Amino acid sequence: DYIHYNTMKMFVYGKDDFGTHISNDSTKIEFFLRFGSDENNYYEVREPVYEGWHGNNIEIDLVELSQIRFINKGVVYNDSLKTYTKYKGAGRYLVVKGKPALRNVRMLIGGVRNLGDTSFNGEVWMNELRLSNVKKDKGIAMRARLDFAWADLLRFNGEINKQDADFHNVATRFGNGDNKISGNFNTSVSLDKFLPSKLGLSIPVSLNYARSESTPKYMPGTDVQVTNALPDTTIKRIMTINEKRGMSVSLSFKSRSQSFVMKHLLSKFRASYSRNEGNGSNSRTRYSRTSSESGNVNWGIAFGRDNYVRPFKWLGTSRLFIKLSDMKLYFTPSSFSTKISGTRNSNQSETRSGVPSQNSAFNVNRSIAGQYKIFESFSVDYNRSYVNDLRGVPQDTLLSLLKQMKMGGLLTSVNQNFSIKYNPKLFSWLTNNISYSTGFKYGFNRQQRISARSATRNKTMNASGSFNLTN
Repeated sequence: DYIHYNTMKMFVYGKDDFGTHISNDSTKIEFFLRFGSDENNYYEVREPVYEGWHGNNIEIDLVELSQIRFINKGVVYNDSLKTYTKYKGAGRYLVVKGKPALRNVRMLIGGVRNLGDTSFNGEVWMNELRLSNVKKDKGIAMRARLDFAWADLLRFNGEINKQDADFHNVATRFGNGDNKISGNFNTSVSLDKFLPSKLGLSIPVSLNYARSESTPKYMPGTDVQVTNALPDTTIKRIMTINEKRGMSVSLSFKSRSQSFVMKHLLSKFRASYSRNEGNGSNSRTRYSRTSSESGNVNWGIAFGRDNYVRPFKWLGTSRLFIKLSDMKLYFTPSSFSTKISGTRNSNQSETRSGVPSQNSAFNVNRSIAGQYKIFESFSVDYNRSYVNDLRGVPQDTLLSLLKQMKMGGLLTSVNQNFSIKYNPKLFSWLTNNISYSTGFKYGFNRQQRISARSATRNKTMNASGSFNLTN
């Protein structure tokens, strides 16, 4: 494993018995050193051999050697041999064949080539092959954060984080992570503070933004170290970039007024809207774009527990008619609520190999629910909900339907439930529970071509009782 070293060094000695191939300033003998996993995946260094030890000091930049097949400038590719060659000057060459890895060196071959036309008689020695210049890159991690608040009107917070790939804890010797930088910012404003307080409005608005960039220390799937020597297009292709931004706003009433309109009609009103967008890319995905919107309006009313009359109160408090005299008849429902909400999502992406992907969703949900307690022992519950799929509906059509208070698109779901509960208290020693419920469900899956529609109906009746014979 050579990955944690920057340099490989060795000495070479040359001697020519007849002085026909090697001299102090010229040579026809070339020394080569190959190392890699096998004969199809290796690094190779070629250097001329001169007389003696002087001038034969070989020093190999392992980082530069590993980057050759990703650099176009000054590199020649031989398609038949599947090799990348870079000329370093003065007869020195760096060669890469296949996809070798500095982490996986299982073969080491040294040899000599005679570049002349006649045979060579002499000696070539190699000595002190070694790895040197251990990687001791410093890694730094830092964080900065700001929180700001201006009473209850404005709030802001932001944070920036940066971490080098070589940052590591004391339990490890080297860092092999990513160079990361990220930041996120959030702010919220209470718009209701600019309006008269007697309106009782609450209108918070929030904005958020986040961005992160991550550059790996090594090319994905390789042990090629990422440095500025690599082309900008290559570095950008392997970076992981994510960017998100969004906003949200809501409206509600928070007044403690006891007026009928505020307490019963407006206090349960809620409305909200949010939108988020995102962009990203990484070594496998050329681009990814996402967007989402959601909004809902809720309204409900609770009528309280005092809206009743006692129709048989005139019977008095005699022991025979006391239960009938105390019976309460409620003239208003217990509660009523309605809700409409919509969500729209869109995703688009394309892989580095050119495979696109796109999907979207646009659903609107509507529901109503009510509860009516006619007597203390008799109550009725009802709820019904719809889901419409609005994918493919033109924007102009949507606006037209909205103005007409109509719902378009494709109805994909209907759910309805109705139940009755009766719990009479005829005697102190007897407890009765009687209930009846019925439900209906309809569904349509537009993704299916066979059995896309389904409908079910159910009915349930329960009756139970218990005796209490203790004094």
